[in-house]
Amino acid sequence: MEKASDEISLAVTATTLTIVAVFLPVAFMPGIIGQYFLQFGITVSFAVLVSLFVAFTYTPMMASRWLKPQPKSLKESRMLNRLAWKFNHGFKFFTKGYLRVLEWALFHKKIMMLLAGGIMALTLYFFKQLGSEFAPITDVGQFIMRVSLDPGASLEETSATVWKIEQDIARNPQVKKIFTSVGGGDHPVTHAEITVIMVDKSEREKSIREIENEYRQKFKDLPGVQLSFLGGIGSNDEQKPIEYHIKGENIDTLERIANEFILRLKQIDGIVDLHKDVQNSQPEYRVFVDRDKASIFGLSPFGVGSAIRTALSGTVAAEFDVKDERIDVLVQVDPALAQNMDELLRVKTRAGVPDKSGNFPLIPLSELTKVEKAFTLSQINRYDHQNSIEVSANLYGLLSGDALALIKEQIPLLNLPQGYEITVGGQTESQEQSMVAFVAVMLFSILFVYMILASLFRSYSQPFIIMFSLPLALLGACLGLIIAGSSLSIMAMIGLVMLLGLVTKNAILLVNYANQMQRKENKSCLEALLLAGKVRLKPIMMTSLAMIFGMIPIAFSVSEGSSFRAPMGQAVMGGLISSTIFTLLFIPVLYMMLDNFLNRKKQKADRQ
Repeated sequence: MEKASDEISLAVTATTLTIVAVFLPVAFMPGIIGQYFLQFGITVSFAVLVSLFVAFTYTPMMASRWLKPQPKSLKESRMLNRLAWKFNHGFKFFTKGYLRVLEWALFHKKIMMLLAGGIMALTLYFFKQLGSEFAPITDVGQFIMRVSLDPGASLEETSATVWKIEQDIARNPQVKKIFTSVGGGDHPVTHAEITVIMVDKSEREKSIREIENEYRQKFKDLPGVQLSFLGGIGSNDEQKPIEYHIKGENIDTLERIANEFILRLKQIDGIVDLHKDVQNSQPEYRVFVDRDKASIFGLSPFGVGSAIRTALSGTVAAEFDVKDERIDVLVQVDPALAQNMDELLRVKTRAGVPDKSGNFPLIPLSELTKVEKAFTLSQINRYDHQNSIEVSANLYGLLSGDALALIKEQIPLLNLPQGYEITVGGQTESQEQSMVAFVAVMLFSILFVYMILASLFRSYSQPFIIMFSLPLALLGACLGLIIAGSSLSIMAMIGLVMLLGLVTKNAILLVNYANQMQRKENKSCLEALLLAGKVRLKPIMMTSLAMIFGMIPIAFSVSEGSSFRAPMGQAVMGGLISSTIFTLLFIPVLYMMLDNFLNRKKQKADRQ
């Protein structure tokens, strides 16, 4: 047991520390990705450190108690031992075939390097074929339909429109529940939200996005109605994937830019539910006091304004007590009259000066004011200390990464005036930040892995051999995502980062054993590599297959919400498969090339 522990100690330690070096930076990534994977990175890091302790203490102790010498004959063994013997016997043929291929590769290093170059080129090609998005679309079995009527619509009109939509949706037998709210909170009465809960994913043929698009097409011709869709509670698309802020000082200029921007976005196939957060059609009446006429009757603009306010909302004229309860006496006109501006202006206010007869006459408000009907912004938003209009949109049949590229082509065509700019926000901004954070974490992880391997192997060159398995894994990761129909999202990025720690394992096992054979057994480089391939093939296959099969439930689960984490499993599975195959051939070739180079360098130095 002591010899076995000593033989694998360096390999196990190096493998564990490289995993920690990869997952700890993931835990401290900035932005929304860091919030997603803080607990994930810390949990994995501490778990593998504990497993290292168990591997050097508990596992050897249990092996010394449970492992027994194999029986001398197959007939004397139990059924499980017979199955294990047959498996090992079959694996010996697999090992012989692998060693023949490995020996050929070691004698044809130039061909292997050309193949490696071809693999790199294929990796770049497939990587460019991957679309990108912030997070995978999740199907949680529900969605929210936002209904917006033209400004000025009453609560009754909004309720009637929403009722018609509800009745149509309720006729779908796959709809379980419908919840509706009209107005409420910060929303005007022209706004409503319909939450639709569908049957389980396994009981319907169409995805939530397909169902949303059906209703989008069905209700798009409703007069004066705008629709948009959001993911339900628990989904990752509770915000629209496209969000831009148009910033500047003049509201009218911002509105003009926003309208032109929306017109250009409508020309891009796949961008739907375009919406700006400020509506420009909010009707209002503007009342101007005729100061000259008001002064003739001894009234000030404030007095006229108070009369209008009394007519609209009332004025507390007195108070009286009833059983220790004080009750306000509110004076106002009939609320029905306040709904009509002509009727409202017939309300009279008392003059401030007497007439010729000494009386204080009642003057209609229509004689003291001028009224204009106008349309104005319902609200003015600020973003980064500037006036702002937000333009947002959903996507259907178009990935957010492709949409962002198309939108960036349109922004310069707007010819923005000086002092005005368009910036990304929401999920759009998070996606750009995630790409920057991903590149930073990849670079730091590679640096940390190299430092750990250099210190453990006491070599500056051998870590490069081990880390050559990283690009070999990217080909499988890209193919895994493409075959599964997934894109490059934050979950796929985390899968790629995970591969940095996982795929170096195989190379560490091969390089470590080859070093031992050369240093302790004085084997030649070729003999050491063939022995390393023979001895390490089984542990490499066992650990790789264990990780690959462990990713199957994540990669191919069909439960609701599983599509969010599936790209991580698909990337890891594909990367492990390609890395395992290529590492077993290319790492020994690189090891021999480096060994030959160092020997020639040493011989040249000795001759000098």
